[in-house]
Amino acid sequence: TIFRYPYVYGPYQLVPREWSIVRRILDGRTRILVPDAGHQLATHGWAGNLGHAVLLAVDHPEASAGRSYNCGDLDQYSINQIVEIVASELGAPLEPVAVPWAVAGSAKSLVLGSRQHQLMDLFQLRTDLGYTDVLPAAEAIARTARWYADNRPDASVEERMADNFDYAWEDRMLDQAGTSL
Repeated sequence: TIFRYPYVYGPYQLVPREWSIVRRILDGRTRILVPDAGHQLATHGWAGNLGHAVLLAVDHPEASAGRSYNCGDLDQYSINQIVEIVASELGAPLEPVAVPWAVAGSAKSLVLGSRQHQLMDLFQLRTDLGYTDVLPAAEAIARTARWYADNRPDASVEERMADNFDYAWEDRMLDQAGTSL
């Protein structure tokens, strides 16, 4: 059985996109740059949900043998919505500010992979194996954010990220957003 995983999130990620949002909140930022208006949609999957998909295949070998499955959370959220979920969980205001891709700089790290929408069809996984999320995506994102707020990644994680947390540059971009951009 082959499982096609999207971006996997949860504790202990190698390059946690959620940390880009969480750290800004912990650092007292109230606005965050989002490329291309923050509307990009791509399939994501919480590690626990994706593990559940594998266990379903183990429990149903007659249905899963020789099959290939796209995996991911049933509900998918835009970058703006993810920012909103994280900020709500941490009880802090964080306003997404749209900037064009060409000048988005390290904000591009919020967009994983292509700038185009990339949604995977989970029909086969749901039909063959009866897949449903163990934890709804909004709650999984919130728990992931809380985990990172309580367990700050070490410097090696930030080194792997495309986000350099250059707040002086971001402030210049934020000041220009809505005017000359």
